[in-house]
Amino acid sequence: MLQDCNDAAEANTEGNLADWLGSRASERFADQPQILADLHACLTEQRTIRRETQHRYHDTGRVRQLAFSYVFVPPQTVMVHREDVTEANQAEQQQHDGQPVELSRVVREAA
Repeated sequence: MLQDCNDAAEANTEGNLADWLGSRASERFADQPQILADLHACLTEQRTIRRETQHRYHDTGRVRQLAFSYVFVPPQTVMVHREDVTEANQAEQQQHDGQPVELSRVVREAA
């Protein structure tokens, strides 16, 4: 069950995360079995799990590359940190391809 969220999480979800407070993960992520599996593994194995995945926002259709960290918090909680790594990944790919990279944009968006 989603218990709380911060302002950064609210902004990262295009402003609808507060609507999720009190809802069960099994309901919210019924169509995303990998998220449910990661939450379950983090809780039962009491370990941190990190996964990067492509995500399409339902409201806008915008596609972003997101990095999820699932962290076990005793006695029976999982804290989820979600980071949009789209621009950082694009900059890394440009650097790999020998293209100039606009670092100020990557730093600004990571802040």
